[in-house]
Amino acid sequence: MKKIISVILVATLLLSLASCLYIFPQTTKPLPPAETPQNRSTVKPIDPTWTPPTLEKGASLLPSIADVVAKVYPSVVAISTEVSTQSLFYGPQRQSGAGSGWIIDKDGIIVTNNHVVEKASKVTIELSDDRI
Repeated sequence: MKKIISVILVATLLLSLASCLYIFPQTTKPLPPAETPQNRSTVKPIDPTWTPPTLEKGASLLPSIADVVAKVYPSVVAISTEVSTQSLFYGPQRQSGAGSGWIIDKDGIIVTNNHVVEKASKVTIELSDDRI
């Protein structure tokens, strides 16, 4: 009995090995030779007279982060939402969510992501000066 089991195991291993070699053949084929870069005559040389723009000491091409934050902070809003849901086992339930948005014009239009206000039954907006 042990001999039959041993023969079956060896046959199974050999069959598995042959299947693997058939399915995943040797992939160490040599790669084609790389193409040598061609000398491109269409490239224009750099203008030797060009110099980068100079700035006064302490000046920057971009505004500082603090200046940007100070300018846009009043337009940032916090958004709180409530969603009413119905559960088969637990009945009606409320879920709360939160997000952020930006006031984009003087009429008070706010831009936010859809998932923040999607299916909300109540939306509360809090301005940066704590007004609701």
